[in-house]
Amino acid sequence: MFSESLKQLIEASLVDGVLTPEERTVILKRAMLEGVDADEANLLLDAEVQKIKLQKQAKAPKVNKCPACGEILPALTGICPSCGNVVDSNVHNHELDFLIEQMNRGLSQLKSGTTAAPMVIAALDEHRRRAMTLYGDNPKVQALLGEVKQEIDEYKRLEAEKKKTDDELKKMEAKAKIEAAKNSGGGSALSNKGCQRGCLISFIVFTIMGFIGMALNADKDEKTDQQYEQLMGKLDRIKEEPITIENFEQKAYDMKDLVWITEDKYSEHEQKKKKAFEQKTNNYINQLMEFYSANAAAITKHCGHPVSLDFSKREISAEDVQDDIDYDDDFDDED
Repeated sequence: MFSESLKQLIEASLVDGVLTPEERTVILKRAMLEGVDADEANLLLDAEVQKIKLQKQAKAPKVNKCPACGEILPALTGICPSCGNVVDSNVHNHELDFLIEQMNRGLSQLKSGTTAAPMVIAALDEHRRRAMTLYGDNPKVQALLGEVKQEIDEYKRLEAEKKKTDDELKKMEAKAKIEAAKNSGGGSALSNKGCQRGCLISFIVFTIMGFIGMALNADKDEKTDQQYEQLMGKLDRIKEEPITIENFEQKAYDMKDLVWITEDKYSEHEQKKKKAFEQKTNNYINQLMEFYSANAAAITKHCGHPVSLDFSKREISAEDVQDDIDYDDDFDDED
């Protein structure tokens, strides 16, 4: 065995983590002077070098990196804050469960027709984009995304048929107006029978269009009520649990999902419902902001990153939703 003074010489030689040939020669000469055999001294020296290296490695701080994107992970986290990859298999991915639950719920609402379709599609599209970005290689997510696209395509097909019917009715109305104008513009050259026929056609067409307009207005009010009830139901579920450091980020994310989709900005009924919606959501957003002001450091430490508090996107139009759907379809076709 080496003497204490020789061990100190070895440790001093390994301060930089490397034992040079010159340093090894000096140490071996010193060992031989102490009566240690040259071969034995080499073996003992190699063992001592390895032991010191292992001790230094054990003392060095460990740096965890995400295997998917290379991002340095905060301590005590199993999910990469940059790409969402689950690094620790023991950590349950609550966000993935949430996205799957929301997409399944949206599919049920779209199939049943109990909620305004543009609002459901907007929520589905938001969850679909996030799921595709973070978990696109998950077989379960892939199957669900395929079903979501199929249902949205079916909705678009039905809407296109409805638009075609509306266009045909408008053409009938225009044709009737032209016919009525011809019958009433010929003076004495037209018989009373022709005038009566033109007036009768106009009356019938305008009556039909009046009933269609009333039905459409009633349908818009019903969709507005359905949207209001659904959003208020979501808000009630978010408010069920008190705000804590642990659930703050999820509550903030859920509140961003409460977006009002405007069907008709000139509708007095919709303006009334929208105002009530904004008052209740803004009250709860203010509670979240106050909680964050008092606990910002603890929330950031728990989440491993700052939490976004941008709640500015409070409203979109049904036309914007349809434009997003058309854009996604064009993008999918290119793929």
